[in-house]
Amino acid sequence: EDIVALSRKIFEELKEEFETTYDDSGSIGRRYARNDEIGTPYCITIDNDSIKGKDVTIRERDSTKQVRVKVKELADTIRNLIKGKIYFSDL
Repeated sequence: EDIVALSRKIFEELKEEFETTYDDSGSIGRRYARNDEIGTPYCITIDNDSIKGKDVTIRERDSTKQVRVKVKELADTIRNLIKGKIYFSDL
């Protein structure tokens, strides 16, 4: 329940600024594959550690690398990645 609540909260906040989808069906691997196919550049994953640490995982499509980012820094991080102000490898 806590994961769903946090996921929905983050989704609602991000969709105000970014083209965003919410997917909770199937395994995480299948979710990544579906998003890779449609060209989603960054996927955000919320897990049990997200509740404890108030952070999420961002996965970059092109490199498939993942980093943890604090929830409060998430929108700024996504915005700066999209605008090319920072690079995923710098996170």
